[in-house]
Amino acid sequence: MISIIKNANSFLVKTAIIAGNKTYGYSSLLGGARSFATHLLNRQSDLQEARVAFMVNLGIDYVKSQWTIWHTSGVEVSLCLTHPFPSIQYVLEDTKTSIVVVSPEYKSILEEYCTNQNIRLIETTVEFPVADIALPDIAVSRRAMILYTIGTTNKPKGVVTTHANLDAQPVTVMEKWKRISGQTLLERYGMIEIGMAISNPYHGERKAGYVGLPLPGVQIKLVDEQYTAVKTGEPGEIIVKGENVFNEY
Repeated sequence: MISIIKNANSFLVKTAIIAGNKTYGYSSLLGGARSFATHLLNRQSDLQEARVAFMVNLGIDYVKSQWTIWHTSGVEVSLCLTHPFPSIQYVLEDTKTSIVVVSPEYKSILEEYCTNQNIRLIETTVEFPVADIALPDIAVSRRAMILYTIGTTNKPKGVVTTHANLDAQPVTVMEKWKRISGQTLLERYGMIEIGMAISNPYHGERKAGYVGLPLPGVQIKLVDEQYTAVKTGEPGEIIVKGENVFNEY
């Protein structure tokens, strides 16, 4: 399981989320996720990387749904709130989603489809009983999330990341960027498949039109079409190596 959830247990009295006029602590978030996990598991011990899509408003329900999916070893598939139904249907079918979680206002969009496809539909407003069940022990090599590319040249592709990938991606950024609030924005290079990988420095000269150097834990190389390293000054394709790199499409 990713470190952010493990670390939350050390900050139970701290504020986790401020949404609207309400404040939620890590204790509330973790407790809500565990209760939801009991319902999501539905007497199973482990979801075994079943795809769980969610169409949920940003805020406490979004994070709780996400953490619940990871708690149960499901694979999170986030649905865009503004996409037309055919685009949503494509994602559901491409991932072979078996469970969908929705905020009440999106239920009407998906209810008929889920019924016809025998997909379990769960509303975030359901009252989940407090339960203290044993949650699965999740290896970091397991799949955790699928995000979709824009699909500029073909249909969007699902980018599959593991718990280890999700651990690595924010660490590379936090080590190098520290806190950039009030600072000049950094030019940088990243993509869904790798998170953020290359960046101008937090300290030192920032060059316009220059994306910088690899972040900690990331290796890059410029290569030609045969994947042979190009000479200094010659153009090439960027290839990236590191724990941040996604698992598969």
